[in-house]
Amino acid sequence: MILQATAHTHKFLEARDYRSPDDAYETPFQLAYRTKLHYFEWLAQNQQHAFNTGEQWYDLYPFEERLGKDADRVLLVDIGGGKGHDIARFKEKMNLAGRLIVQDPPEVISDIQPPLAQGIEALTYSWFDVQPVEGAKAYYMRTVLHDWPDKQALQPLQRIRDAMAEDSVLLINENTLLETGIPKFNTSVDLIMITTFSSPERTDKQWLSPLERAQFKVVKVWRADDQGAGANALFEAVPVQIKTSR
Repeated sequence: MILQATAHTHKFLEARDYRSPDDAYETPFQLAYRTKLHYFEWLAQNQQHAFNTGEQWYDLYPFEERLGKDADRVLLVDIGGGKGHDIARFKEKMNLAGRLIVQDPPEVISDIQPPLAQGIEALTYSWFDVQPVEGAKAYYMRTVLHDWPDKQALQPLQRIRDAMAEDSVLLINENTLLETGIPKFNTSVDLIMITTFSSPERTDKQWLSPLERAQFKVVKVWRADDQGAGANALFEAVPVQIKTSR
């Protein structure tokens, strides 16, 4: 939200002969969101958008139909899932059988308080290492892979592929860019990603490249109704079965 206002700062200052703003109701924020409301007034009316509590990846994806039910199997591994906020919401809404695991470096996992809901396990893990959870039904990443350029993104993808069973799936919930006519906010995020991580925000075609190089096939891209900024696409991919010579 702040970045979108920042992206309009030049236009705002240009129109004011570069005078500093002095009115809480006349800022780049009002220009960016085309509103006369104060930031907090706007926030109160738009909390669903502001806190991204609207359509989530599990609202897009027919989980039971695609992945089935198996109480004895790891159902989902949330790689880079922080303190488990996303997987906890998933469990609360879906109420499916099967083990759920969230993975992140030790400094994140050790800071989880209070304990995760029953049925969710926390596991310390660096995704450049061998994936310790083998044969899970789904391996999931939300807006973490975009922090890495293809050069480094390939390794965690290959680690996942090596751990997968034949019927496992990879779910990547990510930001995507249009091929042309990219909005200013998305462009500003792209520049920030390049500056900080050497990793551009990707179009669909650019997402396919590292996945294919890591021996994955994208079977479908599930999309949110709101195609603005944020994790607006869910890539469902399966491992390519590599033929071996006898």
